[in-house]
Amino acid sequence: MSKIFTPFNLKNFELKNRLIRSATTSYWSDEAGVLRQPILDYYEKLVAGGLGFIKGAFLCYRKW
Repeated sequence: MSKIFTPFNLKNFELKNRLIRSATTSYWSDEAGVLRQPILDYYEKLVAGGLGFIKGAFLCYRKW
C-alpha cells in the first residue's frame, strides 16, 4: 500500500492519511468573514470521501 494512505502525525493531531486539500478562494464567506453553507457542504463531501486534511486560506483579524 502507498504511504499516502497511512496515518500521519502533525504535532498533537493524527491525520488518517496524507491527502491534503489546499485553500480555496474566500468568496465563500459572508461580509463578516463567516463561511457560508455551500463551502461547508463541499468540505463535508471531501472529508466523507476520505480526505485527511483541509488547509485554510488565511485569517483576517480586526481589533474592535
